[in-house]
Amino acid sequence: MFFTNDEGETFVLRAGPKFEVLQVNRIGEATLASPALVDGRWYIRTDRNLVAIGR
Repeated sequence: MFFTNDEGETFVLRAGPKFEVLQVNRIGEATLASPALVDGRWYIRTDRNLVAIGR
């Protein structure tokens, strides 16, 4: 599961009964929108840019 906060940090959590953070990724810019996964590429809208991560 993925969650993004307003500071531009995305938290990757393991789905299951126990809370477990697998990874924290920082984009370095404020984000006020949810990331979108399209055709294997993540799109993240920050307060200044649209960032694409992936193939």
